[in-house]
Amino acid sequence: MYVDGIRQLSFHKGLEHDEIAEFINIMRVAPTEDNLEDDVVTLLWEKDLDHISYFVPEEIAEDEVSIEEALSSQAPDEATVGATGGFGSAADGSLSIGLRVSPSSPEQMDALKEEADLLEGDALISMAVEFLIGRMSEETDIPAFVEYSKQVGKLFDLRLENKDVQEAIKILKALNEFVKSLSDPAMIEQVSNIMSRAGSPENIGAVAGTTDLQLISDYLAQLNKDAVQGMISALGVTENRKLRRLLCNILVPFAKEDMEPFAAAIKDQRWFLVRNVVMILGLTGETASVSPIKKVLQHVDVRVRREAARALENIQSPETKKALLSLIQDPDVGVRVAALKALRKYGGQEIFLNILEQIRSDKFKEAGFDEKKEFLETLGETGKEYAFPILSAIFKKKHLFATEKDVEMKAAAAYGLGHTGVTEALELLTKGVESKNNLLRSACGNALKKTAKK
Repeated sequence: MYVDGIRQLSFHKGLEHDEIAEFINIMRVAPTEDNLEDDVVTLLWEKDLDHISYFVPEEIAEDEVSIEEALSSQAPDEATVGATGGFGSAADGSLSIGLRVSPSSPEQMDALKEEADLLEGDALISMAVEFLIGRMSEETDIPAFVEYSKQVGKLFDLRLENKDVQEAIKILKALNEFVKSLSDPAMIEQVSNIMSRAGSPENIGAVAGTTDLQLISDYLAQLNKDAVQGMISALGVTENRKLRRLLCNILVPFAKEDMEPFAAAIKDQRWFLVRNVVMILGLTGETASVSPIKKVLQHVDVRVRREAARALENIQSPETKKALLSLIQDPDVGVRVAALKALRKYGGQEIFLNILEQIRSDKFKEAGFDEKKEFLETLGETGKEYAFPILSAIFKKKHLFATEKDVEMKAAAAYGLGHTGVTEALELLTKGVESKNNLLRSACGNALKKTAKK
């Protein structure tokens, strides 16, 4: 700086970390071999930093003066330098630095360069965060605490702007540990504000844009309930299937705590977002989830209805049973099958009679084998001994000219018999294993295996 003509440097109240970063960058860039045209004065003038000022005497600005001449002719400014040289106060109240310069040895220059290298952006920010949190832990004055927390928040934002997610996670971890030591509600609120910003849709979207799922998971794990909306928003835009699954798993505990944001999201126009929210609600296992899930039982997209049936399987309640019974008449076979699998967990005459009604309808005869199998298995599971005479009648029915549909019905009945737990059912299945028809023989064998496992 002295070589370039600067004789006084002032840092004014209100100095911001961006200005400090710019100043340090100028100090790093100006003396390099790659930058032979711009000196420190030129770079400071171009940046025009609001809270950093400098003084260059006119005779140095206008004439080329050698270092030796400058050293011998430039006297310290008495207004800003004390009797011994060093620090003083300028008229505007800023801190001014008066310097007496002596030539530096190569060893000193190497040491300075090594120290300057340690003040690279990343290291400087880490040091600043550690310092600020340290001051916050000692601070009792709320306004001062607020100011420190704001600066930590700015440094966090800077990390994300530079796409340095790993360092952003370190800041969040430090804050999560620090907030545990606080008891003052106002202080806790200030730290929580930083965490809330970390969970904004914009910040989560930026983090989700990385390809490192473990890094994303670590970041999301540091967030609080204020980040729920941001994570739901990320679910609505990401195309990465693994990331969607990760977001869903992280959101489950939040959904258990508060259903409201998820109940609102289930009304979204994007079918894939609704499906993900339904899955989250199902994974909670909470009966409170049934009410919002019921709102999509007639959703226009079949994928949402299928997910609703699977989600309801994880929640056992009277309300769930009614919802599943309505789904066994859904236009889509996948929805009907998913609902039937879920209904097997319930017993009772109501389910048994509903299934029986469906089986006796004319359209059931035209159903595919897989659907027939699911219906009759559910009939056997829910009806037990009451279902046995119905299933055995279907299984033993003789046909003069048996069609493929007739054989499928007998095979489906075999699977149903395996769920009744009745001794006579086992006898029928044992005989059926000797059938010449491959489908019927296989059905009886599989039903016996399932029975043995029970």
